[in-house]
Amino acid sequence: MGTIREEIAKSLLFYRKRAGMTQKQLAEKLSVSHTAVSNWESGNNSIDIDTLFTACELFGVTLNDMYGRYATTDSLSDHEQKVVTSYRAHPEMQAAVDKLLNVDSEAETVGEDMIETVKRFTEKSTVQK
Repeated sequence: MGTIREEIAKSLLFYRKRAGMTQKQLAEKLSVSHTAVSNWESGNNSIDIDTLFTACELFGVTLNDMYGRYATTDSLSDHEQKVVTSYRAHPEMQAAVDKLLNVDSEAETVGEDMIETVKRFTEKSTVQK
């Protein structure tokens, strides 16, 4: 792991590319010059904390994600860390993933509802034949 500036530089580049943005597009969203973004990503300059926080909100990640520091995930494999990072970056998908993995308290209810619906549908189909 490098310096904090190096970690943030790598993270900014990674999250910007994952979001499909150019440096210019990111600069516009952060109200800075594209040269500033270039300097941050190359590690020549440091991003200020307020702008970093705005970038985190824009990318849907935490400051820890941006710093590359995971106090509670040290025991996770690289793949598991990528899964956690991706999960955090896509809040619109979290409910679906929770239900799929049965980690959401509502997932049980949804699963039970689905089973009941399938049973009722099967019973109707059998009766109609």
